[in-house]
Amino acid sequence: LGDRLSFGSSQSHRVQSGARLTWQAGRLLTPYLGAAYEHEFDGRVRSRLEDVSIDAPSLRGGTGMVEAGLSLLASEELPLSLNLNVQGFTGVREGVNTGLQLRWDF
Repeated sequence: LGDRLSFGSSQSHRVQSGARLTWQAGRLLTPYLGAAYEHEFDGRVRSRLEDVSIDAPSLRGGTGMVEAGLSLLASEELPLSLNLNVQGFTGVREGVNTGLQLRWDF
């Protein structure tokens, strides 16, 4: 215990392509579905434990992503909306991400 772990620079070179389908399900509700593919050409994080350099893990490869969500306007007169979504990842990166966003447009 008491060892010093430090992180240095990180680099990422990647490209992502995808599409999102959005439609109106009423005047105030807008659901959406999306899919994307991301390819990481080179991703590294530099780190050290005390004075010893730690091998940087490689993040090369592809990740598939899907998402579903909906946006709900408070009213047609008020520019306030609530956005809820969920995203799933598989491949080099795996997992689930959820989001909640409250937005005011002006």
